Parts: sequence; C-alpha cells; structure tokens
Amino acid sequence: GFNETINFTFIPRAHAKLFGGGDAERQLLNPIAADLDAMRPSVLPSLLVAAQRNAARGFADMMLFELGAQFDSGMPEAQKTVAAGIRVVHLRFGVVLGPGKGALQQMLPMFRTGLGAKLGSGQQWMSWVGLEDVVGAILFALESQTLSGPLNVTAPNPVTNAEFTRALGRELHRPAFLTAPGFALRTMFGQMADEALLASARALPGKLLGAGFRFTLPTVDKALRAALGR
Repeated sequence: GFNETINFTFIPRAHAKLFGGGDAERQLLNPIAADLDAMRPSVLPSLLVAAQRNAARGFADMMLFELGAQFDSGMPEAQKTVAAGIRVVHLRFGVVLGPGKGALQQMLPMFRTGLGAKLGSGQQWMSWVGLEDVVGAILFALESQTLSGPLNVTAPNPVTNAEFTRALGRELHRPAFLTAPGFALRTMFGQMADEALLASARALPGKLLGAGFRFTLPTVDKALRAALGR
C-alpha cells in the first residue's frame, strides 16, 4: 500500500506509486478481487489521497485521477468487484486537520515562532477536512445505500493558502504575514513545490451534502480549534 509519508520532503518512490503506471493500484486491488467470493462485503470503501496535480488546472477535483479512473473504467480487478454486486465508494480526502502526526503538525513549529508564511501568491485553493468529519463521512458512506463511486471527503468551505495561513496564525495568536516565494520553494523542494505546495485544489463535497451528511467542522477556524484542542 501507500506507506510512505507524503510531506514537505519530495519522495520519488512515493511519487512513482501515486502517479506511476498502475502497479500500485493492482497491488491494492488484486487481493480484494481474489477473495471476493469468500468476502462478499456489501460495500468496499476505496480510500484515496487527495493530490493537487497542477496549478494551471485551476479549481477542480485534483485527486488521484489514475486510481479512480482505473477503478471506474475497466481495470479487471475493479470490474470483478463491481460484477460481484459490491457497492464501491472512492473516498477522496483533502488535507486532514487533526491532532497527532499530519500536515498541521508539520506547520506548527514555524507558526508558533511567528514565522508562518503563505506559499507563493497564496491564492491557490486548499481543500481540507477536519478529522472528526473524516470519521463521520466514512461511517456515513458505509451506512448509506445510495452513495457509490467517487466521493469527495472535503469540507464545504475550501480556503486559499493565504486564508489558511491567516486562520492558523489567528488561532495561535501569532503573526503570519510572511511570504515564501515560489522560486525559493522550487529551489528547496523541486517538483514537489509545483505539485503540492503551489498547486490549487478546490474540491467540494457535493455528493455528501446531497446525501444528507452534516459537517461538524464546516469552517477552517472550527477545524483548527478542534485540532489544537481549544
């Protein structure tokens, strides 16, 4: 599976798994397909990481298109799953804000020292979701009989990087007026800068909302407060 941490350090092996030629998808799906006759679950949640691919694509569902597309359009292992009458839900997560190890914990040291900064122009969209709502959405998807296919598990109020930077600084009572220039980020992080730090992703949870799911943490301020234990 995807056991590498995708963080502010670019990891070629993880990148190859996420955007490579399909081997990772088959590793994930082969055991499932092989055991379908014995397992026969009523629903199969397929957990996907939200990946921001290209800033030029503007606001869109910047997700793991490869894995979702393979599942939807003909991979034999995926077809076996669907043919077995199993409801498949592709859970596509934004940046998860919660306590413990994660993206937020990596940002806190800089912000707590007053060195929090927006990335590049700060106008790139950031799709996020509170940890409490991640758990709620997974349970909701398991219990709902109408949900299937791609499902964005992202909060209904995405923010720009500049808005997120101000919100986190506000919750920590620290200034956050600095800017990390795009050229400096590219020098430090290479390809990872454009594919994650400076890319734009504005994914909305239309299916979840349409099915009646209610977010506990609908705004970034509430999610940050909960993640920081306030």
